[in-house]
Amino acid sequence: MKQLHADLVTLGFTGSYARVAAFARRWRAERQREQQTTGRGTFVPLHFDPGDAFQFDWSEDFAVLGGERAKLQVAHIKLSHSRAFLLRAYPLQNP
Repeated sequence: MKQLHADLVTLGFTGSYARVAAFARRWRAERQREQQTTGRGTFVPLHFDPGDAFQFDWSEDFAVLGGERAKLQVAHIKLSHSRAFLLRAYPLQNP
């Protein structure tokens, strides 16, 4: 709000910062009422049947294998229905 007030002043606005902040609070509250939200957005519950979907991503980590430090590619899998989480480490991401 401080930056908005400063920008308005450079354009010739002569009102106070408190006036700009009060307007912004009122405007934000009106938008939230119009959207019927709490200000954190709308929540839409998701439903997944077993085996329907999963999330997947890669990360890198290090481990000591055979006494030597090795970089590993770790596959992260999260099943959408059960929320079960699986990890599997590979030496490379390609076959």
